[in-house]
Amino acid sequence: MAKSKSISPLSGKSGNQVHVASKYGSIVRSAPNGSSKQTGSAFNEQSGRTGYLNKLASGLNRIIEAYSGTFKQTDFYNLVQKRFREELHNNRFLLLKQLEGTEVNERYPLNKLGGARVNVNSNRTKITVGLEVDFRPPALIKKHKVNCYCYEVLLLCWVKGNETALPVRQYGEWNS
Repeated sequence: MAKSKSISPLSGKSGNQVHVASKYGSIVRSAPNGSSKQTGSAFNEQSGRTGYLNKLASGLNRIIEAYSGTFKQTDFYNLVQKRFREELHNNRFLLLKQLEGTEVNERYPLNKLGGARVNVNSNRTKITVGLEVDFRPPALIKKHKVNCYCYEVLLLCWVKGNETALPVRQYGEWNS
């Protein structure tokens, strides 16, 4: 709503208008109608989840930053939060499933630097991750010659009763 300048030096509420004295002069605004305080609204439902989502997103953000350094895009945390808000339940598995296919840095997607299929198998005592390289990185990336490459797998595990993830990193073999 457009703000109108007032010639009176009033400050406060008068009927349906609010008079504000600021360094730019006096301004007259419409008073808020109070309809934003609806109980059971989508905002109130989401605000109750904020603590849980912030804790999970910040934990992921810290781990990704520790393992990817400056390669992580600056708004990665906000991207994770946005994806988390798409899931209706505070189920950690469902929330993490929302991140499937998320790049650490969207400006440098992994599929432009080569491609690999990931196979994950697990039993009670062991998790096995297999990578099958579909295509290697191009021989030249922005004037830089590529003569070898290596994949890195970062596994995040949550132990029952612990809210923070335990990261485990494994490098693949160098290929030329």
